[in-house]
Amino acid sequence: MNGVRVKRGERARRVRGLGRWSRAGELNWLAAIVSDSQDAIVSKSLDGTILSWNPGAERLYGFSAKDAIGRHIAIIVPEDRQDEIETILDRIRRGDKIEAHETVRRRKDGELVLVSVTVSPICVPDGGVVAASVIARDVTRRFEIERALAESEQHRRSILAGMLRAEEEERSRIATALHDDTVQVMTASLLAMDRAALVARRHGDTRVEDALAYARATLEEATERTRRLMFELRPAVLHEHGLAAALRLLADQTAREVGATARVEDHAGRYDTVTEELLYRSAQEALANVRRHAGADTITIELNRRPGWLEVAIEDDGRGFDVVDVRNRPDAAFHFGLETLVERVRVAGGHAHVASNPGSGTRVSFALPVTDEPAASPESTSRPTEARAPRRS
Repeated sequence: MNGVRVKRGERARRVRGLGRWSRAGELNWLAAIVSDSQDAIVSKSLDGTILSWNPGAERLYGFSAKDAIGRHIAIIVPEDRQDEIETILDRIRRGDKIEAHETVRRRKDGELVLVSVTVSPICVPDGGVVAASVIARDVTRRFEIERALAESEQHRRSILAGMLRAEEEERSRIATALHDDTVQVMTASLLAMDRAALVARRHGDTRVEDALAYARATLEEATERTRRLMFELRPAVLHEHGLAAALRLLADQTAREVGATARVEDHAGRYDTVTEELLYRSAQEALANVRRHAGADTITIELNRRPGWLEVAIEDDGRGFDVVDVRNRPDAAFHFGLETLVERVRVAGGHAHVASNPGSGTRVSFALPVTDEPAASPESTSRPTEARAPRRS
């Protein structure tokens, strides 16, 4: 073994010497610890008279030890918190320890400071309480940082809300234009084709009639898709009845298109418009992915309220995919719509997770932070809703 070798007897003598030193210098040793502490450490009698005052207390409260010792602890307590003094002293007399708690104290110059305070009884060997020790730490800076973070979060949410409003206004404008112009033209074209087909039938021109029938079917499908796009752009049910109702309608629509069973489980209530719109748009993206790629027989949507979070999870039993491969190939990520969904949620301060394996289906979950309790709503119920449609050939 490297280092200095010490014989067993010498080691024993050193330990005994350390013990004698500790007993002889214990008070000085403890005093040095108190003196060097960055926290304010104060002792006071059971009537509140200050008995000791370390340099940390001088820095925190502005009173020198000479100014403070012998005076009542009330010199550092604001007028509106004077009742704290007797409450704490009563508990100390009973031998209770006051665990760390935040309160306000007053400096010599009158400035108020936020502190975390712990108060403990000082006992003599027979167990009697003779005084109290107070350890205080300035937490003003931490409070300021937390407040700044909260303000920053509020500002970020405000910006996000503005972006969402602008996005929804543009979606609404496009949906209105589609309804008032494009769909009307398509409907008129369908009627014109019906008239033309009737003329062809009267003249016995089956070739023209068949061609018109094929063109009409194509235009009819395009009209239906345009109407669906209008709903996706401006889902009135989301604003009128909430996220759960909108997800049920979206799930029912997806089920009809792919011939799957859709199940929606709602364990949450109504929330603010920004949160509901963000989660709806994310769910819309995930279900579009199911519609295009999954080939699923069953689709399950869960809406859950967890402490501090509102979560949506969309699961299917389709063909699945290799998540790592998709994320490592930008073209594939864009193709599956993962990046858009994940980034939308992350920008809003939330988190998203995609789990999938080839042949084992896919689960996409995403959550946003919420602070308010859900509002009462007739749409908020744990009753699942199912939709079933025949699979298209």
